[in-house]
Amino acid sequence: MFDQLRLLYEAELWSSIAQVAPHALAFYGSEYSKTDCEMEPPASGKLCRKRQQIVVMVADSFLALKEYKKAESLFKEAIQLRKQFKSVKRSGGSANDSSEDHDNIPVSLVKPTSDVEIKYKLHLCYMNTNQSPAAVNTLQCIPAKQRTPKCNLALGKLYQQAEMERPAIGCFREVLKVCPLCLEAAEALMQMGVKSREIGELTLEASTGEKTLEFHACFRIQSVSTYSGSGGSMDWLNQWSMAYAAFANRDYPTAITNLKQLEDTKPLLRNNIQILVTLGQAQHYSGNFTAALQTLQRVHKLDPNHLSCMDILAALYAKDRKVKELEQLAVRLMSVTEESPEPWIAMGYYSYVNKKGAKAMYFGHKAIVLSPRSVEALLLKGNLLLDMKKLMDAMNHFREAVQIAPYRYETHKGLVDCYLAQSRHR
Repeated sequence: MFDQLRLLYEAELWSSIAQVAPHALAFYGSEYSKTDCEMEPPASGKLCRKRQQIVVMVADSFLALKEYKKAESLFKEAIQLRKQFKSVKRSGGSANDSSEDHDNIPVSLVKPTSDVEIKYKLHLCYMNTNQSPAAVNTLQCIPAKQRTPKCNLALGKLYQQAEMERPAIGCFREVLKVCPLCLEAAEALMQMGVKSREIGELTLEASTGEKTLEFHACFRIQSVSTYSGSGGSMDWLNQWSMAYAAFANRDYPTAITNLKQLEDTKPLLRNNIQILVTLGQAQHYSGNFTAALQTLQRVHKLDPNHLSCMDILAALYAKDRKVKELEQLAVRLMSVTEESPEPWIAMGYYSYVNKKGAKAMYFGHKAIVLSPRSVEALLLKGNLLLDMKKLMDAMNHFREAVQIAPYRYETHKGLVDCYLAQSRHR
């Protein structure tokens, strides 16, 4: 049965694994019992190892099928089995207790059954069931030297959400040391006040590594013909860092100027979605709504499946009463995914402009459930509650939006509108 289950796993037939999971777990559960653990260490260790591989394969299938609670319990069991396996190795007089013994383990199962990978996947289960503290604890249990870049990135995000800046900065720095082109980590560092020069030095230090040099060589081959007059294939990264540093410091005019200059001087980046999205955000936050609308329309035209900042585009369409464009945007985003807040916010604004308050409220609430820190979702629902004269509820939403994004004009305006509706002029 083990070999057949492994074939399903390698073929990524997750639903088929889920169907045979009860039989596989029951079969190997009966083999692996307390009496089995009392047998000779080599035999007991082999049973522990095989049981763990079965559990991980089934857990991975439930994770792929988004049955997070089932996957969570199985990943926990896999961790316990891993501990028992190590205990058996020690009692058997292993020469190196801390080493990974992958003898007789299929190559396809070596990485999925490692401690680090199991704990990372367990953290994903916690995140998808709104158990952030448990996710943090799980990633913290991984020794710092064993954390992969994706573990550090995930832990850094969780620290940042909890406003624990010092450990968050440490995690993001570790990511950039290994992956200097991880712009997400660089953005997070600049949002927390790290200077672009420090980030540039960090990426430069990482670029001396052999793997990064190979990547840079590959990148240079792809871009050398396009970067006429460029000082190097990574020259754009320093310019982008300066632009995003200005954006993170709320210096939107400087950010807009630098981003436009980057787009003009680097032909390869002329239609770069990441740069255009940041440019659209900077224009929107600085109050230049017309320019922001044009930039974000350009983003949507270049990539109709792109989600980031499309909620801002929906808000701008609603503001200008562009109902047809808003409907087309909402329908398109809903066809991309229903697991992100942006499609629901777009649907909410479409219902809002068509004076369907109940539907708009539902869509706004759905977006907040998916992303409790979504400023656009809080603004949508706050404005709906304000129109319904539910002033206290509206104020709560606008206050939360102010806490998340105190630099946004709309968050303060909504709160002021609530005060004026209550005749509280002071």
